[in-house]
Amino acid sequence: MEWFEAYEEYSIGDFVTQDVSSREEQTDYGTSYIIELMAWIAPFDLGVSQKVQLRTIPTDMEDVFEIRLALERVSGDVSSWRRVNRRFLNTLRKQFLIWRTLRAEERDRYLGLTAAAEPSVGEAAAGGS
Repeated sequence: MEWFEAYEEYSIGDFVTQDVSSREEQTDYGTSYIIELMAWIAPFDLGVSQKVQLRTIPTDMEDVFEIRLALERVSGDVSSWRRVNRRFLNTLRKQFLIWRTLRAEERDRYLGLTAAAEPSVGEAAAGGS
């Protein structure tokens, strides 16, 4: 979600986002995470915008998730929407490739696991007194 939120302030780049939100749903194999947003795709003068939904769905294999991406065109003609989405999808694909290169500690930090698992410095000091 943080990555999509970083695009809310930019009007220069491959896309701009708005109304980024996330939620969780329980499935047979664990928690599914869903990110939803509105995106405007460059070049912006084509007026292409879309609703984006990205889902991570746990599978029967531990720590293996299925990724589902739904794109719903809101504005812009169909041929432009298809053409400019190639760049959008490639940018998203590159982000997944970067994710795979992160060390476990870095992934945990992004997922918020480290902060939840380890007491903060203030908590550790208070517990030690």
